[in-house]
Amino acid sequence: MKKEWIQKGKGDRLLVFFAGWGQDVHPFSQLQAENWDVLMLYDYNDLNLPVAKSEISRYKNAELVAWSLGVWVASQMPTEWLSSFRTRIAVNGTLMPIDEHLGIPPVIFDGTIANFSQVTRQKFFRRMCGSYFQQYQKFSPLRSLESQCEELKQFRIKVADEWISSSAFDKALVCSEDLIFPAKHQLQFWGEELNVPTKQLPLPHFPFYRWETWDSMMVELLSPEGFFLRQDKVAEQW
Repeated sequence: MKKEWIQKGKGDRLLVFFAGWGQDVHPFSQLQAENWDVLMLYDYNDLNLPVAKSEISRYKNAELVAWSLGVWVASQMPTEWLSSFRTRIAVNGTLMPIDEHLGIPPVIFDGTIANFSQVTRQKFFRRMCGSYFQQYQKFSPLRSLESQCEELKQFRIKVADEWISSSAFDKALVCSEDLIFPAKHQLQFWGEELNVPTKQLPLPHFPFYRWETWDSMMVELLSPEGFFLRQDKVAEQW
């Protein structure tokens, strides 16, 4: 995987962000960091972690946010490394990312690989972004089709078809307008199976243009407001 500092040298708070499939830093260039250092990880053609624990431990507070397929990638990192973070938050993903009931249905995932092209990539990004698509297009990733397709193939090989009995995450944000990871699959995984506190927002799979800064995003994600442990309470938020 690759790493890139979006912001470095701001202070004693660090956000490590695991992006989703096919991304690089360009779609996130609009988000400013006022009081955070932000380190982004992406391009999971391999799962070799390029960030040492010492890079994290020097910060007074370190938080982890993982989005989409990056949720599964983050869960594969060493337990000792994950323990460096005060809070670990999943956004629109599960630890069973290729699954008929708890992630992306396998037939859809396999069809995306088999038919991947410039046209299907644009269709995917449109579904991913919803109302944010026009804005996203101006800052779309500068990665080749070949790189993105190979990343999909690597996910298909590496994601184990087995039950996940524990979680690397403390809370999960589920967006009800998600057309990539069905919201009902996410709610079943986090709320019913693992009892991870879950919050819903009426946003698409790519929700990040809701916020103008990483700071405002973290304020909302770190706040306990709106996160519920019991699935019946989560369901009431629809």
